[in-house]
Amino acid sequence: MSLKPRAIFLLFIVILTEGYIVLSTELLAIRQTIPFVGSGTDTISIIIAAVLMPLAFGYYNGGKFKPHYQGRRFLTVRSKLLQNILVSSVFLILAISYVPLFLFFTLLIQNGIYYRLLLTGLYATIFLVTPVYLLGQTIPLVSNFFSKERLSENTGRMLFFSTIGSFLGAVLSTIILMATIGVHHTASLTFLLLAAIYLLLRKDRNLERNLPILCIAGMGLVFNSSSVMENLHIVENNQYNTIMVTEDPQTHSRTISLNNNSSSTLHADGRPHEYIHFIEKHYINPLPAEDAPKRILVIGAGGFTLGL
Repeated sequence: MSLKPRAIFLLFIVILTEGYIVLSTELLAIRQTIPFVGSGTDTISIIIAAVLMPLAFGYYNGGKFKPHYQGRRFLTVRSKLLQNILVSSVFLILAISYVPLFLFFTLLIQNGIYYRLLLTGLYATIFLVTPVYLLGQTIPLVSNFFSKERLSENTGRMLFFSTIGSFLGAVLSTIILMATIGVHHTASLTFLLLAAIYLLLRKDRNLERNLPILCIAGMGLVFNSSSVMENLHIVENNQYNTIMVTEDPQTHSRTISLNNNSSSTLHADGRPHEYIHFIEKHYINPLPAEDAPKRILVIGAGGFTLGL
């Protein structure tokens, strides 16, 4: 039985969207973990490996899937796709949302786990491997809907649309979305896309059956909302930095932090950050006023400029 053009179009939309989600997830994972484990190539390589290997196994095992009974329920290809998207959505809320990551890494550090590679490895194993593995099964599962007589042509088209989706995930998520709407809203878009392909694959529009994915998407939107960012004192969250401005209620000093690193502090009496005060006290103030002007190299720290 041949598919209608509309059904074929929707299946390719699902494949394209899956490609976008996987690549976008990888980049969001790298970006969201920078405040906790840094941006070294060693930690990035762990995250990339935690995406590529599960993706490969997802392709392989997705191709071996056969409809079968799962308890009393008969698991069809469509049901398997819906199940994979639902489970992946739960994991990705924890994987690419700032609040769960902050709680996760804080808990590990409080329990004496400081080594960056171990922190990254635990994060990738717990939060990334499963959703990427399940999403990797999308292409081989969707291939079951196409005619076997045109296998090579359909396979080429599916890989084409998946790769285009990955390209869009790489370009749109970092160069455009993170720079304009912020990292948190870029993550929100991922949850909306997961909900969209879930609803596309469902035969019915029964609210009760669609409620789980809608609740999960809603939770993702809440975790990454502007109000949550404001409560965390995050004033900017772009492709480079998570910028926080906090105020100490006792000393009334204001501190700007870039990726969880204190960059500059301004006290109520106008006194700057301690190390700036140290530089002024020991190296700048002792300079004789009658001497010729000195040429001083200013090494910036992103959050402030120390000048004379």
